[in-house]
Amino acid sequence: MIYFYIKSLINPEFRFKLKNGVHFIPFIIAQTYAFIVYFSAIATNDFNEKDQIAESFGFNFIKPLEEYILLFLLPFYLFYSYKELTNYKKWLNNTTSDSTFPDFNWLNSIFKLSIGIGTFLLINHSLDIFFNLSDSTILHYHLLTLFIAFTIYYLGLKGYLQPDYAFDKIEINLERDQSYDTDNNSAELIDQIQKVMTEDKVYLNPKLSMYELSNMLGMSQKRVSSLINQHFKMSFREYVNKYRIEEVKAKLDDSNYKNMSILGIALECGFNSEASFYRIFKKSTNLTPKEYIQKKEK
Repeated sequence: MIYFYIKSLINPEFRFKLKNGVHFIPFIIAQTYAFIVYFSAIATNDFNEKDQIAESFGFNFIKPLEEYILLFLLPFYLFYSYKELTNYKKWLNNTTSDSTFPDFNWLNSIFKLSIGIGTFLLINHSLDIFFNLSDSTILHYHLLTLFIAFTIYYLGLKGYLQPDYAFDKIEINLERDQSYDTDNNSAELIDQIQKVMTEDKVYLNPKLSMYELSNMLGMSQKRVSSLINQHFKMSFREYVNKYRIEEVKAKLDDSNYKNMSILGIALECGFNSEASFYRIFKKSTNLTPKEYIQKKEK
C-alpha cells in the first residue's frame, strides 16, 4: 500500500488497475486464514480450548511464517518505493524551477517507520528463537502492536493533511546533441548559459523549466542539464534558485525596496511559494530573511 501510495503521489497519471491487485494476494490469503481461525474459536470462552482450535489450523506455525514473509518482502517494497521517490526528485531538480511543485520530503518518515516495524519484528522473533521469551511474556508483541497502531494513525493523518497536488510532468529530452560534443565548446556554452541568467534574468520567470531554457539556448535539454550538473556542481533547480536568492539579497540591501515586504520581494525575484522561499533562503545563507536584514543593519 505504501508503494502504490508513493507511486500515485509522484505520478499524476498513475491509476490503480486490476493487475496491481496481484501484490495483495499474500495479504488476502493471510487475512482469510486469520478470519477462519478467529471465527472458529470465537464460539468458546475457554482460552485453552481457543488455543487448541487455533493449533488445529496450524496457527502457531503459520502466523510466524507470515511474519517471516513480511520481513522478506518489506525491503523490496521499501527499496522500490524509495527508488520511485528518488527518480521523482531527480526529475524535479533537473526539469523545473517552479517552487510550487511538491518535494514530498515528508515521505521519508514512511521509510523510517516502516523500517522500525521491520526491526521490531526481527528483534521479537530473535528473542523468541534464542531466548524463548514468548514462554514467559508477550509484552514485546504488545509493544509491537502499539507501534504499528501509532504508525497507521500517524501516516493516515499526515497523508490526509497533505494538499491535493496537481502537476504535469515534463520529461527531459534525452536525445544526444551531436553538435556540442567537444570540450572546446563547453566553455562557450557555459558562457551562454550564464549570459541568459545574468543579462536576460530568465530566473525571474517562476515557472522556468529546462525545456524553456534549452529552447532559448538552442541546445538539447540533456546537454544543458549535463553542463549545469558537471560545471556548477548543481541541479538545474539549485542553479536557478542561486540567482533568485542573490536577486533577493540585492533588493533587501537596496533602500528603494525598504517599504516592500520580504514576500513581495521574493515573488518579484522568481519565487512563487512562500514556504519554499524561506526554506531555500535559510539553506543558502544560514539565516532567515529577517536575520539577514538585521545582520546587514548592524
